[in-house]
Amino acid sequence: MDPGQFPSAEAYAEAVRRRKGQYLRRLREARGLSRLMLQRISRVTDETIRRIELGVANPSSDIVSTLCFALGVRVEDFTNAALSDDEPPPPPPPAISEGAALPIIIG
Repeated sequence: MDPGQFPSAEAYAEAVRRRKGQYLRRLREARGLSRLMLQRISRVTDETIRRIELGVANPSSDIVSTLCFALGVRVEDFTNAALSDDEPPPPPPPAISEGAALPIIIG
């Protein structure tokens, strides 16, 4: 994404948030995870995940790192794919094999 195509820094930041949120949702859905399942794996609240996916929340680098770890993707790959002017590549294969039990976090 070229910042020069946006009328202001705020417009650029909003577009970045939206693109990252859309890519997060693609990754989550490609793995067959609901937001609640991702919450349980990552310990990031469902509301935070929802707000990120909608592009209204600007997550900290810690939250992004945590979600990327839970989804089995490197932070730099997530960021590059989300912000690429090209169509983001398909998400990598799920880290959880079909039929495998998801880890249950009791907290």
